Amino acid sequence: MASPITILYFITVILLQSLFMVNLFVGVVIATYEKEKEKLTNNTYLTNLESEYIDSCIKCYKIDPQKVFKSSNIFRRVCYAITEHRLFKGFMFVCILANTIMLGCTWYGMSQSTNYHIDSVNIALIGAYSVEFVLKFCALGRVYFEKGWNVLDFVIVIFGIIGYILQFMSGTNYTLSLTVIRVFKAS
Repeated sequence: MASPITILYFITVILLQSLFMVNLFVGVVIATYEKEKEKLTNNTYLTNLESEYIDSCIKCYKIDPQKVFKSSNIFRRVCYAITEHRLFKGFMFVCILANTIMLGCTWYGMSQSTNYHIDSVNIALIGAYSVEFVLKFCALGRVYFEKGWNVLDFVIVIFGIIGYILQFMSGTNYTLSLTVIRVFKAS
């Protein structure tokens, strides 16, 4: 039977060797990448003007075109102006941060008072997300669903509302699994 010191020694050696091998592998991959990048960027057959043209083409391909919002309906323009305002976006970011904090504040066996306060904040956050959805949907209409993040926001709002309705009707908490999804809104 081996002593505990011998066991710890061999575990440490195995871990260090594994890290060393991973480090070597990553180093080789990075060195190969740098060599290939060097080959592609130092094309001696191109003039400076041609290289600049290729660089500008690459930059143009990387740009994602944005749709310009135009509407003759004043209500839609007001809703769009509200949702695109930096204060509204900042407020929604604070709501996402508050949601993340509330998610971290839950634990098994917490008191009824704490649970009540966390539920109250979560209901307020669902309300804020619902207002965001309504404003954006009023502004954009069906175009709202063309962006994947907007679809995620819509699903979060709908499931959050359904979860609280089910909680109110049955007394069982369905919202914890849905609050985890709301953290992804920060992306």
